Amino acid sequence: MESETKNEDQQIAALLQLAGRRSPIAPEIADRVRANVRDAWQEETQRRRRRRIATWSAAIAATLALLILSRPARVRPIPPPALVADVRLLRGGASVHAGQAIGVGSVVSTSAASLATLQWRGHGSLRVAPESRLRFIDPNAIQLERGAVYFASDFHAPVTVRTKFGDVRDIGTQFEVRVDGTALRVRVREGMIALLTNGRVETAPAGIELTATGAAVKRAAIASNSPDWNWVIAAAPPVMLDGNARGVLVAIAREKGLTLIFADRALADRVDHTSLHDRVPLTPDEALDAATIAANLSYRVTGRTLMIDRSRGR
Repeated sequence: MESETKNEDQQIAALLQLAGRRSPIAPEIADRVRANVRDAWQEETQRRRRRRIATWSAAIAATLALLILSRPARVRPIPPPALVADVRLLRGGASVHAGQAIGVGSVVSTSAASLATLQWRGHGSLRVAPESRLRFIDPNAIQLERGAVYFASDFHAPVTVRTKFGDVRDIGTQFEVRVDGTALRVRVREGMIALLTNGRVETAPAGIELTATGAAVKRAAIASNSPDWNWVIAAAPPVMLDGNARGVLVAIAREKGLTLIFADRALADRVDHTSLHDRVPLTPDEALDAATIAANLSYRVTGRTLMIDRSRGR
């Protein structure tokens, strides 16, 4: 093995002696070679630098992504819904409780043996009949899904009761809206309402009932003190004998759907100057009896009239 290697070295040495001395490289060729080598070296250096930068950039991006993903997300607090009503009276079981504040989006539902009365902030009294369900969709409107509601306005701000058959808008009034699977019924007890249904507007004053079934709207008369309003009176907010006697009697007459009149002007003046001071909550019927006794008055109901007279004992 060693002898073979020695023979190969001797042969290569002999060949080199035969080739003679190599001619010197021309200066311009050497300069060109050096320039090419320098350019290649610079290009390789820049390529390696770019590769290192890309590698570091990818590592930094991955680290930042990991930090972002691992950091707990900031949860923006959801603002509470605007409060629009308060539960004033509750009889039987319902989805709300007495004293509860109701916000936009809240649902109020009653069972077959329950009634609810809400004070609709900035608007008036909203009463919910048995087996009813409604939703507050904004501060000025409710969606009545089933059953009936009664609204008595205390302020000038109008409200809207929406149903699948149409929308009912009050014009300073007392009215009932009842809806079932086949029809919408609106009964106006005081003032006026506007019913928007099927692209048209139907108005109704006090004493008129509208029934909307599909494309048809029927009208009928309804008395302001008929037994149909009994559930409304049962759901009335408590009456307190506190303040001017005439004001208390006006409120009672309105709850009962009656027109208040006095036997004569002198009696009316006397009642105007009479004050009551009792904050015991009473029903409208209890309040009528208590107020007339406290003010030495008597009363009688004739048709749709509440007549106030002097006490029979005086």
